[in-house]
Amino acid sequence: MHATAIPQEWGIPAGTPVYDAAGEKLGTVSGADPFNLTIARRRLFASDLVVPMSLVDRYEDGKLFLCTTKDRLPPAHPR
Repeated sequence: MHATAIPQEWGIPAGTPVYDAAGEKLGTVSGADPFNLTIARRRLFASDLVVPMSLVDRYEDGKLFLCTTKDRLPPAHPR
């Protein structure tokens, strides 16, 4: 499942770094729909992390922060 482009009213461009509540970088924004945010992760195996918009805490200084830690997120989807 791949999300569509990020809504322009957000003003958050693709490639924006995403951090969890503990400050750990999870990846970068690759897309969104009204309900989910897609985070591209480039680790040993490329995967996308899809999280509900309700987990987005704030956008600050060019970074997007979630209100939870990575261990509480849903599993990643392989690309």
